[in-house]
Amino acid sequence: SFDKLGLFNIVGNSQITTSKVIANIQIDTELGYVDSNLQISKIDDIDNASYSGKIVFENFDFGAFLNEPTVGKASLNFDVNGYGFTAANLNTQVKGDVFEVEYNNYNYSNIKVIGNVRNKIFDGNLMANDKNLKLNFLGLVDFSEKVKKYDFEAKIDYSDLNALNFIKRDSISIFKSDVKMNMNSSNFDDAFGKISFNNTSYKNQNDTYYFDKFDVSSRFESDVRFIEINSPDIVEGELKGRFTFNDFKKLFENALGNIYTNYTPFKVASNQNIDFNFKIYNKIIEVIYPEIELGKNTFIRGRVESDEKQFKLTFKSPKIKYQDYFVNNLELQVDNNNPLFNTYVEA
Repeated sequence: SFDKLGLFNIVGNSQITTSKVIANIQIDTELGYVDSNLQISKIDDIDNASYSGKIVFENFDFGAFLNEPTVGKASLNFDVNGYGFTAANLNTQVKGDVFEVEYNNYNYSNIKVIGNVRNKIFDGNLMANDKNLKLNFLGLVDFSEKVKKYDFEAKIDYSDLNALNFIKRDSISIFKSDVKMNMNSSNFDDAFGKISFNNTSYKNQNDTYYFDKFDVSSRFESDVRFIEINSPDIVEGELKGRFTFNDFKKLFENALGNIYTNYTPFKVASNQNIDFNFKIYNKIIEVIYPEIELGKNTFIRGRVESDEKQFKLTFKSPKIKYQDYFVNNLELQVDNNNPLFNTYVEA
């Protein structure tokens, strides 16, 4: 448990027996400074030893200690009551303050925590009052298994996703929302469950976008994936099929590019297909593609496959604007499988 600390100096007072340690000590290690006032029992079985008391870390490198490259140094003051010194058997109730912690190359500050910490599991309440994140989190995050579990509610009063290094595409990226998540996944391709966003706003350098309600659910029936999106003021519809998110954009680009004889398609995995059917109620597309503006009640449906010749698309929109160009009352139909009728456009 202490091997990663390297050389260290200890100053303080301790009472030691064969099974118990009462330690009021300060430890200066190669990873940072630790001030401990703990009563530790069952030290004859150190990996399962129980403890209670207070512990303070100052500029302690938790990333090196936990072998977690996204985490850096942290300073915190916790009351603890639990057992286990190794990640595998850690089970501890914690209450206290995180004065600062580095994560994803950003230094968070002013965080209060109360809850239970186990092997890569947090179950409790976390309140952040950082200048770039105002958050109240209540629930469970479980990273202990390959399939991770997220079951929580989070009230995000303010978050600057650009400053927090989550979004770099937008120079301004302010997100606010009440989020409820019940999701299981090891990656995007096997995720199932539901995410709900309420009273949401997103501000970038182009505009501020408001959404009352936005629900996304993902499920599997055999090996067919269903993703349903429900938002009365944004977009409603679903897509289903067999696909990977890494190839998602490439499948559509190959299908559209196949219209042109000189197009070189991206390489994608075989036997993929997506059926889609959506009705778009407002300018949500601008969040992703700010140069494109769609009119209300835009309708799109069709099918794409690994074989780009199977592409079918029906697209209707009262208005499309791209930079300084615009078209009113556009109806577009594409069928790459029909040599007599490949593309039909009316505007």
